[in-house]
Amino acid sequence: MPRHPLFAGATLCAALGFLSGAALFVKPSAAATPVAATTPAAATTPAATTAPGAVDEARMQSADSEPQNWYTGGRDQGGTYYSPLNAINESNAKDLGFAWAYDMGSPLRGQEATPIVVDGIMYTSGTWGYVYAVDAATGHEVWRYDPKADFFFGRNPCCDLVNRGVAVWKGKVYADRG
Repeated sequence: MPRHPLFAGATLCAALGFLSGAALFVKPSAAATPVAATTPAAATTPAATTAPGAVDEARMQSADSEPQNWYTGGRDQGGTYYSPLNAINESNAKDLGFAWAYDMGSPLRGQEATPIVVDGIMYTSGTWGYVYAVDAATGHEVWRYDPKADFFFGRNPCCDLVNRGVAVWKGKVYADRG
């Protein structure tokens, strides 16, 4: 898959204190993000009228009103890791099946990131600073970013070549480049 054009001139930024190293920031393309098609009808999200990845203070504070979204590694500002969704329960969990798989491709190394889901798009990171955007309903890749890392640094990693994920904030995807 070719690099997404939004990443062609990605700018290094050290503005996020919670990320180590440099952070890349990019704006997902409105045309590449099928927001209306993947947002549940029962959701009260303004997603159909907002830009892709438009997470801000107001949306974070009202995370429970948009239970289909998983805004942070812990889902909400409190890091509760609790989803208020209730369509799957003890009586029907046995009926669940395989929906889709996404091949993150090479290089094959560890994967530790918690995916972030905003308006039907799942954002996550992989080894070497790769970043992925996947349609959460279908598993189809929306875009992939390859930072063209220097593989020389993979000789002696302490804990493999992993990172802990991405952040989506005000239309930008932030990722640790390592």
